[in-house]
Amino acid sequence: MGKKKVVVIGCGASGMMAAIAAAKAGAEVTVLESQKHPGRKLLMTGNSRCNLTNLAPRPEAEYQSGDEERVLPLVKSVFRQFPAGSTLDLFHQMGLLTMVEHNTYVYPVTGQSQSVLNILLEELKELGVKLKYSEKAVSVRRTEKDGASWTVLTEGWHYEADSVILACGGRSCPQTGSDGSGYALAEGLGMKVTDVVPALTGISVRFGKQPVTLKSLQEEQKMLYEGPGNLMQDQEDKSHRAPEKKKEKEEKALLSSLAGVRMNAGVSVFIDRVPAARDIGQLQFTATDLSGIVVFQVSRKVSRALRAGKKAEIRLDLLPAFTEDEVETIISRYAENHPDAPLKMAFCGLLPQQLVPVVLKAAGAADRMKGEPKASDLDKMFIRAVSETIKSFRLEATGVRGFESCQVTAGGVALSEVDPESLEASGPALSGIFLTGEILDVDGPCGGYNLQWAWSSGYVAGTHAAGGTETIKS
Repeated sequence: MGKKKVVVIGCGASGMMAAIAAAKAGAEVTVLESQKHPGRKLLMTGNSRCNLTNLAPRPEAEYQSGDEERVLPLVKSVFRQFPAGSTLDLFHQMGLLTMVEHNTYVYPVTGQSQSVLNILLEELKELGVKLKYSEKAVSVRRTEKDGASWTVLTEGWHYEADSVILACGGRSCPQTGSDGSGYALAEGLGMKVTDVVPALTGISVRFGKQPVTLKSLQEEQKMLYEGPGNLMQDQEDKSHRAPEKKKEKEEKALLSSLAGVRMNAGVSVFIDRVPAARDIGQLQFTATDLSGIVVFQVSRKVSRALRAGKKAEIRLDLLPAFTEDEVETIISRYAENHPDAPLKMAFCGLLPQQLVPVVLKAAGAADRMKGEPKASDLDKMFIRAVSETIKSFRLEATGVRGFESCQVTAGGVALSEVDPESLEASGPALSGIFLTGEILDVDGPCGGYNLQWAWSSGYVAGTHAAGGTETIKS
């Protein structure tokens, strides 16, 4: 009996690892890549430094899926067979040295993703793997020709195989070849594909309703001392306010003024007022949206909510190291110790300069900055409103960046379609079809998690596709 023929569709991270594993298990392997050059998306990872993996103690708990019941046991099964340690051992054997940053983030010592790609391609070459570029797979069909079980049709040829590995990626960064075409191949085989949305991406926002403002506090005081009559008058005064479009334009300009501001902040997501996600880290404001790793980590929830027509609210904690009471105390003490200082100096040591007028606007206290106010003009209501806004600056999510700029796809081939041990498609009709990497409905946070999923799922699928399960470490 000759070598088992394995065709891998996709020459990205998981595809290359699947090919290496299959070849090591004794298979004759051919990789089909739609692009002229392999690994284009891999070159972009980690800002071109390639965050290879993450050494967190329980990485399987960090992954998400539309199938919450299946994702943990499936990822755990895959990582049991090929964990991060095995990944690093393999790369070290291939000649790649690595280093650890921030306790768990692993990078090549060269600091270049090109080094990782070169090492993988050389390994494929040494193992005798055939690489076919500019070969886009258009369908996978069951066949019994020449003893093979499957035929992969491309735009210009056909390839016979005993096993086929779908490693086509998702829809993120389609310019690299990850254009979602793998989903069509899976659907053509009768597999279920869940709704896909961008993840690890920026979030577009506009001003939201703040929890408390100076105006609301003043109204509260009027109710306490003067009765509701003044509130009725205030409602009438609202009819004389500037048109809503003008207000939105002004608020948009204010948010745009924050472009380039970077700071440590807490970011919470509320879906229809219910807490959905929270993280703390580096936040970046751009001219059009919120960005930075802390935003990317929660963006999946926002993508899903907006796709479902739900309301997504972003609450920023602009001083996560302090409680609201501590913020009030800090501002109050500044006013007491520096009564003649310009009022804006009370916030100089707390927030980036560009953020101060935006926070004051959101707190309904922008008018206090007119003229030449002093720190002594700060009163309890002013301090309370601003402190509340600093700790819970509310923005309404209006959208996310598209697939062309997101880092990963959320959604994909349903986990019920694959065996959690081998990643082979379920059912005898699809025996010999394996899936790996981003094409599956599994996605992880920033920090090397998605590449580790690519390495582990690729190695497991490749080994099982070649029938060499005894080579997998347990």
